Amino acid sequence: MRENQPKHRQLARERAKTERRKASRVEAGSALLVCEGECTEPFYLSSLLTHLCIGAASVEIVPGQSKSNAVALVKRARERFEQNPRD
Repeated sequence: MRENQPKHRQLARERAKTERRKASRVEAGSALLVCEGECTEPFYLSSLLTHLCIGAASVEIVPGQSKSNAVALVKRARERFEQNPRD
């Protein structure tokens, strides 16, 4: 360090070297994806997540039932969301 700098600046630099850095990683959200199909839609969604480099831990894909309509799909999504709230 330079000797011509004021002492408080030297102390501040030395203190900054020893202090822990603040967390800089942003917490990722989680998502619930409920689809109507049993086979193809979950496969497409998981392939899309892989392509976009989105971790499987942050997304839950719920496949559809054999016979479902839009109302049943929304009810099932609401039930799953109430069990485990997500973004």
